[in-house]
Amino acid sequence: MADYKLVDEKTWPQFCEKIRENKASYNVVRDDLSFTVLQRGLIYHDNRHSFHSGVCFREVIRDIKIETLASTPFSPDFYVKQTRDGYELSITTPESYEKASFPSDKLIRITTIPHALFDMPEDAGKRKRAQITASLRNYGWELETDFVLDLSAGERFRLRHKYFRVYCKDIY
Repeated sequence: MADYKLVDEKTWPQFCEKIRENKASYNVVRDDLSFTVLQRGLIYHDNRHSFHSGVCFREVIRDIKIETLASTPFSPDFYVKQTRDGYELSITTPESYEKASFPSDKLIRITTIPHALFDMPEDAGKRKRAQITASLRNYGWELETDFVLDLSAGERFRLRHKYFRVYCKDIY
C-alpha cells in the first residue's frame, strides 16, 4: 500500500494494529477476498455470503483514513471486476479520486488474472501452458507450483504477485 501512498513506514504499524483489533467485521486486507464461480453468470461471494451475476466486488479499506485537499477523510476502495481480459484487481487513491472525470476513471489497475488460466484444460500441452505462463508474467504473476496440485482436493493452481496470492480450486 506504500507504493500507492496509502500508508507509509510510520503509519503501517498503526494500520496493522487497527485491523488486528477490529476482528468483529470483515476486512479485505486481513481476511482476504474469496469468491466461487459456480457457473458463468453465477458467483458466490464467500466473505459476504451473497450471490451475484458477475464479478464486480468493492471493499472499502476503512482502517485507512487520509486527509484530502477538501479536508474530508478518504478511505481507499479495493475492487475486483471481470473484464474482457480477466479478473482485474484495482484500488483507489486520493489522487485518483481528485483527477477522475468519471467514476470508472478513479480505479488504478494493479493487475489482472487472465481468463485463459481458468479455461485451461487439465491435459493442456506444454505450449499452451507456456503461453499462459507468459501471460501471467506480463501481469506480474508467478506460479507458486505446477498447474495441477492435488486434483482429489480440487486444487488447480496457486499464484503469487507482489501484492496478492491466489488459490484456485475446483468444486465437485
